[in-house]
Amino acid sequence: MTGRRTMRARRAFSLVELIAAMSTTVILLGGAVGAITLVTRAAPGANATTRHVIDAATLAERIAAELETATAIVAASPTGIEFEIERLGTTHTVAYQWTGDPGAPAPVTRSVDGAAPVVMLESVRQFMLDYTVWSETGDAEPPVIESGEVELYRIDASNTLDQKELSVRGAKLRGQRFIPIVPLDVTSYSITRVGFFGRIEDLPTETVRVAIHQTVKGLPETKAVASALFPESALVTGQWSFVSFPGGLYFDIRDEIAIVFSPLLGGSAAYITAGSTVSEMGALLDGETGKVWSVSVADGLWLQVYGTIVRPDPNWTPPADQRLVAVHIEIDSTADGAGLVATSATLLNEPDVSDGEISP
Repeated sequence: MTGRRTMRARRAFSLVELIAAMSTTVILLGGAVGAITLVTRAAPGANATTRHVIDAATLAERIAAELETATAIVAASPTGIEFEIERLGTTHTVAYQWTGDPGAPAPVTRSVDGAAPVVMLESVRQFMLDYTVWSETGDAEPPVIESGEVELYRIDASNTLDQKELSVRGAKLRGQRFIPIVPLDVTSYSITRVGFFGRIEDLPTETVRVAIHQTVKGLPETKAVASALFPESALVTGQWSFVSFPGGLYFDIRDEIAIVFSPLLGGSAAYITAGSTVSEMGALLDGETGKVWSVSVADGLWLQVYGTIVRPDPNWTPPADQRLVAVHIEIDSTADGAGLVATSATLLNEPDVSDGEISP
């Protein structure tokens, strides 16, 4: 049986199909040309951005490299820094500065040893330096300050009852112990004035001697540390009388002090007002010119004591040892902010900046 192979004739494109195919080709070719044009136009911008990024990165790395070996910081701010470096045994001062504002381009300049600044990068839109400072507070003691005159102690009608008068005459001495009533952080004090409430006892010919004594076991020591005189003739009934003491004489806050009244010439010097009180201090009474003292715990001489107090400065801030350990650097010279570069420098010498070299 003889086989028969049938051959199919190839179908040709019709005119309509050819026209449609040619139209599609034209459209595709047009799109390709447009794409190539867009890429061609974008290429110069991309190259410019890349160039800006490379230039900014190069400058940032240079600044970081120089800062790593800085031995001292002269001045520093968010937009500039001046520092010292050692080169071949010689100290040089290097300064970087940007005078622009965010978005407003300005060059970053570099100067060495005070020479004219050299432009390192044009049209920089952002230049930022951020500082990492290590701080440690030392063991320094706070300074002490002395107040103006303040009241240290007072006994008067407000804290006593049953007023009475004690005579200061001949061998009869009168006194009052006290410990200042002051803030807990006070370390010492001085006495500037003492007020007493007295009147003339007899003829106003005597002088009242007002003395400051330290005490031993609650009784006055024989020798006074300071004294002042008040003429009996100047006493006014119903009024406070005051004597003043020179400055420079200080007492430990724990010291118990006695104010002692005596006649200068041994006559009748004054009547001094006292009152009943529950104070543990008590009035001091003596009938043998300070040789035999007794304490009347139920009485207290009316007394005003003024002076100055010495205390640590409450507003003092301990000095801190501050050292610059790192600087973060950001630079951008592109208009859209797409070219921001950042790096950090670790300062090997950790320069001291305790004196405010870094400004905000």
